Amino acid sequence: MPLKSTTNIDNQYLNDYIKDLKKWQSEIKNKDKEIKQSKLNKNDNSCLTDQQQSQQSQQPLTSSSSKDENIIDNTNESIKYKEKGNKLFGQQKYKESIEYYTLAIQLDSTNAILYGNRAMAYLKMKNYQQCEIDSTRCLNLDPTYTKAYHRRGIARVELKRFEEAIQDFKHLLKSDPSNKDTLIELNKATTLFKDQKEKEKLQKEIDDKLKKEKEEKEKKEKEEKPKIIQEIKNIQSSIITTPTLTSKSSNLVVEKQPQQQTQPQQPQPQPQQQQQQPQQKVLTLQERLNRMANLKAPIPKVAPKNSFEFEKVYLSFNNDLSQLYQYFKLIDPNQLPIVLGDALTPSLFSDIISILEKYYLLNKEFNLIFSILNNLLKINRMSLNIQFSSKSEKSSLKIIINSLNDCDTIEKSQVDYLLNKYTI
Repeated sequence: MPLKSTTNIDNQYLNDYIKDLKKWQSEIKNKDKEIKQSKLNKNDNSCLTDQQQSQQSQQPLTSSSSKDENIIDNTNESIKYKEKGNKLFGQQKYKESIEYYTLAIQLDSTNAILYGNRAMAYLKMKNYQQCEIDSTRCLNLDPTYTKAYHRRGIARVELKRFEEAIQDFKHLLKSDPSNKDTLIELNKATTLFKDQKEKEKLQKEIDDKLKKEKEEKEKKEKEEKPKIIQEIKNIQSSIITTPTLTSKSSNLVVEKQPQQQTQPQQPQPQPQQQQQQPQQKVLTLQERLNRMANLKAPIPKVAPKNSFEFEKVYLSFNNDLSQLYQYFKLIDPNQLPIVLGDALTPSLFSDIISILEKYYLLNKEFNLIFSILNNLLKINRMSLNIQFSSKSEKSSLKIIINSLNDCDTIEKSQVDYLLNKYTI
């Protein structure tokens, strides 16, 4: 935006000013014709006095003159505010320039350039929403103001409305196909638009997979529920309760037999096995259910060959990190892109971070940690998992990666590479 002095009147406003003067002159001539015509028509004015006719003919003329004078005054004041805004913009005082452009717009809201200038000031202040709004207003008033398309396109890129930005830049190229700045902005918007669509596609795949897993889990639980209920009934029916007699709780009454005056018989010695019968412990229902819940799935002795095998075993662990750690140790880190390809969900990535921190790091397996983190980056959907990882997960990753500095076989540049790739 060029810097102009306060006395230099913009050509556009000067043209508008001349047009308004010509329009005003034309209106005055028309009013004069009407007055002359009304004086000639005696029948229409027979009931009016000369004084009334004079007042009637002068009133519209006075009103029209006053209105035109107000328009001219407002236009002049608007131009002054615009020039002050331009001067402040040239001094990089964008906030102050916006205030003067706003005052100018209040006096002349039909001037497209005022909206275009204010849009540029908003763009400099990185207020992309207002820049997009003012650029649109400018183009509604004057569709030929090409600068507004460029400013609106840049604002829309920042607002991640890439498809609309592409339309603005293409419109500009129709009038100026060789404009390098526009071509650069168009290529940038097109690239970002493709990346956005790719991320949306990957996110949809993850959402669909998580939804499918949830539906399968609910279906499995629904199918197993009757079996669990039946198992509980079987356990309840198999419980045997045996009453035990104690001195406090026994209500049995022993009838005393009359003593005979005969030689008392010596008590027969009973076998030791009969005297000390071991009491068999009876498990309660809750104890048996707890034992069933604590049963762990067996860990395979062979590493998985693909993501299907891995996912099947991983889901059987029921979030048991110790089992996942033992199973993960079977996998060669270089095979992780093949083994985890389609199975790497955000929840699995979170579990991998946990076992790296709680087991690998505790056992100081630095080389394995580096190899695992490095090979995970080769998985296609890894960038999306990193992007959606939580603050706590990123904090854990930072601790894990920084700990690799303690390993003599891992260079600092390799550690920095991981920190950069995991956006820490």
